Amino acid sequence: MGVSKRRQQHAALVAQLVAVKEKQQLLHEESLAFAMDPIAPEKAAAQRSLRSLCHLTPEVTVLCAQTGAVVERVANANDVAEKMTRDVRRLDVIQSRLSVVLEQSAQLLDAAQRVSRRSTCHAAAEVPGSCYFLTDT
Repeated sequence: MGVSKRRQQHAALVAQLVAVKEKQQLLHEESLAFAMDPIAPEKAAAQRSLRSLCHLTPEVTVLCAQTGAVVERVANANDVAEKMTRDVRRLDVIQSRLSVVLEQSAQLLDAAQRVSRRSTCHAAAEVPGSCYFLTDT
């Protein structure tokens, strides 16, 4: 019984092998037929997609270049904005210092005018009646 069971298993395996080889041959023939068929639906779709990609490639290249140019312009604009911000801050400091100096100058001029008026009035006081029109403010 052991021998007949082995022969049955062998026969079943040989039958499976034959079925696999037939299936393999069929797939090979179908792939050759597909390769040789110029109007296979999958081929037509693939060719349309390829043509579309070929058509879009220059447009994508142009868009990439334009995007690069925009990125460069934005970077340049950021650099200019940073420089302008630094300059505005520097000018603000200068303006603040000038305001302080102008205020001090105004105070000094006011004090100098008061001193000058007093000097004029004291000098005129030596001449009787000459300080008549001078007023101290």
